[in-house]
Amino acid sequence: MKVKVGPAKREGKVTTIFDDSLQSAEVSVVGEGEVRISFRAGGMYDQKSAYQYTLNFSRSELSALVGVS
Repeated sequence: MKVKVGPAKREGKVTTIFDDSLQSAEVSVVGEGEVRISFRAGGMYDQKSAYQYTLNFSRSELSALVGVS
């Protein structure tokens, strides 16, 4: 998985903060079929810092990602 961040309101530098394969410990099913992806990555301006990022996807959001309706 690759995660890139950049400015939202203007042109600017895009920075890759995560570029690695996900490990099974970083993916879990919670609630009613919701999938949670949680990983540690650097920040946009300072790679010495580490942040915990968590993404939660509902079933319908997962279907939209894979193109299934």
